Amino acid sequence: MATIRWARAEQYNKANTYPGANGELVIDMEQNRIFLYDGANAYVSNTFFSANVFIAASFYWANTPTETILYADSPEANGYFGSWASMSGDGDYVAIGAYGQGSYGNAYIFNYSGGSWSQQAKLQQSDTGVGDAFGKRLDISKDSLYVIVGNSEDETETSGFNYNNLDYGAAYIFLRTGSSWAQQAKLTPSDRAQQDKFGSSVTLSDDGTYALVGAYKKYVGSDTFVGAAYIFLRTGTSWAQQAKITASDAQAADQFGWSSAISGDGLYAIVGAIGEDTGGSGSGAAYIYLRTGTSWAQQAKIQAGGSGASFGYDVDISGDGQYAVIGATQAESTAGAAYVFLRTGTSWALQSTLTASDGVSSDQLGLGVAISHDGKFVTVTTRLEDGGDGDPLANAGAAYVFERDDTTWTEVKKITASDAQAQDQFGGYGVSMNADGSKMVTGAWQEDGGSGDPYSGAGAAYIYEAT
Repeated sequence: MATIRWARAEQYNKANTYPGANGELVIDMEQNRIFLYDGANAYVSNTFFSANVFIAASFYWANTPTETILYADSPEANGYFGSWASMSGDGDYVAIGAYGQGSYGNAYIFNYSGGSWSQQAKLQQSDTGVGDAFGKRLDISKDSLYVIVGNSEDETETSGFNYNNLDYGAAYIFLRTGSSWAQQAKLTPSDRAQQDKFGSSVTLSDDGTYALVGAYKKYVGSDTFVGAAYIFLRTGTSWAQQAKITASDAQAADQFGWSSAISGDGLYAIVGAIGEDTGGSGSGAAYIYLRTGTSWAQQAKIQAGGSGASFGYDVDISGDGQYAVIGATQAESTAGAAYVFLRTGTSWALQSTLTASDGVSSDQLGLGVAISHDGKFVTVTTRLEDGGDGDPLANAGAAYVFERDDTTWTEVKKITASDAQAQDQFGGYGVSMNADGSKMVTGAWQEDGGSGDPYSGAGAAYIYEAT
């Protein structure tokens, strides 16, 4: 916390034009100082702030947000555009997965410029193989320069392509230069093996220096589906594995690595294990890791929701690693929930349980979770919500925005697609917010390609901005 000391600013007195009125605080962004005017003289803080100054945004999710619908440039049946979605920190870039397109899958980049959204690039890995699922998971760095795309069905080995459902998995890094995107690296783990499903979850730090990749089917000896996660470090243009992380109490069928997220500063990582059962069969857990230098160590294991909750279905963490949100699709009698945990020092404690105001059994809220950079807003999705009162649209899907006031979380908006139809599954498997929580993106991977439903399962993505 900075201490502000005030000194009289002789250059701002009655003889000069002062930018503020009597009693107003004025932030001079060029000088990085704060000025206060008392009606006769102005006083200036003599402290230059090394940290960023954040100004409260004037937006309200309780109002009706704006909506933009995105489609693939060449939609196709069962292309699953919108199967995963991620947004940059400024909210001007989104990455959209379409793992069902063609024989390999694709990922799309859209950019907001000149008042509208347009497709900037279509990404595909350099070593495509039949049966790939490129784009099933992806993430864009907050600075919008890097994208990581998971392909958990990748089967490329040194001997060439294999099409026998070996599912080694891989993750691909793409770099933006201006408006052009190019593959920078292919990431694979040091202990790569069949059925790892490496790339089943992927995430990047704010500046794309760290990548976290899950492999939820990783075997340990004869134990199946134990799972693991891998952290990669970028040095210049080169990527290298920095660590392999596993649960301290790993067991068969835990599925550690099903979901993952890394804090903006690359200091904290959180990994979901939906099959972990110390809280009851299928209760699930999430594990939090702290980096010290180049070493990673487990800091906490967190759980909530009870037996069968599938806690850890999706996870996210705030920019500074102080807040974590975890989805549990089977909690609350399958209505689903999300749980917000707060870190105080090195200890993590449950702060709030988030449930939908109109939630009913089988909604499975928590399929997707996202938290703003400052931990003030959370969005939670359910692809199985049935369209409101009377359930007129089976599995149309919905998203719920929650806002934090100190330690209290409140649902402030339920969002549904303006063109919602039964079985669209809006909210699918991925949701993302920009840094200040004023925008969010999610997909409807079963949407049928727009007006007239020309392509069954073509998919769509939806961007919302609070007003």
